[in-house]
Amino acid sequence: MEISDTGGMEKMMYTDPKTIVPPKNLDELIEELHKVFDSDHVNVEYVTELMASYKSNPKDWKKFAIFDLHRYTRNLVDAGNGKFNLMVLCWNTSQGSAIHDHANAHCFMKVLDGHSQEELFEWPPGSEDDGEMKSKGKKLYERDQVAYISDTIGLHRVENPSHSDTSVTLHLYSPPFSECQSFDERTGNARKVQVTFWSQFGKRTPCVGFDRYCTWTEPCPCFYQCLFYVTNENRQRGRFAGFSLYVSTTGDIQGPTLCYKNGPHLPPLNFTTTCTEHGRYVIFYNERLDGVTYPEGYAISNVHTELCEVIVKGCNRSGVFGINCDKPCPSNCKDNTCHIENGSCCKTGWNGTSCDTDPLLKYLASLTTGELQESYGKSENVHTRVT
Repeated sequence: MEISDTGGMEKMMYTDPKTIVPPKNLDELIEELHKVFDSDHVNVEYVTELMASYKSNPKDWKKFAIFDLHRYTRNLVDAGNGKFNLMVLCWNTSQGSAIHDHANAHCFMKVLDGHSQEELFEWPPGSEDDGEMKSKGKKLYERDQVAYISDTIGLHRVENPSHSDTSVTLHLYSPPFSECQSFDERTGNARKVQVTFWSQFGKRTPCVGFDRYCTWTEPCPCFYQCLFYVTNENRQRGRFAGFSLYVSTTGDIQGPTLCYKNGPHLPPLNFTTTCTEHGRYVIFYNERLDGVTYPEGYAISNVHTELCEVIVKGCNRSGVFGINCDKPCPSNCKDNTCHIENGSCCKTGWNGTSCDTDPLLKYLASLTTGELQESYGKSENVHTRVT
């Protein structure tokens, strides 16, 4: 089967977009696609306009739209006639794919709901020198718009750019493929990725090819979903890297107490640390500055904060410490606050477990009269103080 542009094919059926009768629903679109791909010659512009002419209606595709909290999903809608397949991809907030190719297939993507952002990349040069992949630009697609890509155009990454709304896209691949390549943006290195479905025809797909690196419980994700999610996890860690945690009494970023600073290694996405400072606000701060060289793995483009949940545990009143906040701080603590774990707090001039020891008095009391006279002279004040 040949897929090409309109050149030299004007007289053939399914080549002139002006002859398209917009499908009334998804079933009619699928029926028309079967007719188009029954031919040995398929026109890219015609298929693009045909898919765009269908006006998205959630009633048509809702049963295929199965989301997952942690990864985007590929849900088979129609297996085609052996020359194509059609699927609904569901993108939760801020979810995206890895940079990937299409195994010499043609890919049409229509936005059914929300927005979809496509970033095109040049093919890696294939030399031994690793280097960051070169972006060819980004484009935002709105509802009912259609994008097209093939390996002759380049590689791409697709993501839902919204932090609050989900996205649903309709994808047609011709011919269907079961394996593609996923690329590391930092180095251009590629690896083979098996392609499977999260669901087929509205029903959850039994897990096949479960990879040993996946740790989720049943129903388990398939191999494709696992590898792509791990790639996205590394990208999220790169965005997360280098962050700082501050404790403040005012909420102002100027003048707070530093509690934790990440680096140079990438942090885990589930992160816990202990801060023993006293304050009313916990401030999360990260930055990427022009002219600064960051450690390997740090994301330096398309960086944004992706905090799903923040839990701050501590005592809701001053003057106490301990796991249950039921132990009183020593009486000589400055501002009546102490270390939340062990109760230490001594203000200047005091020490000891309960901050009840004056170190100067303790030192003077340990000296003999001769030592005192040698150190301080025959001062009545000193002698009086230690007697």
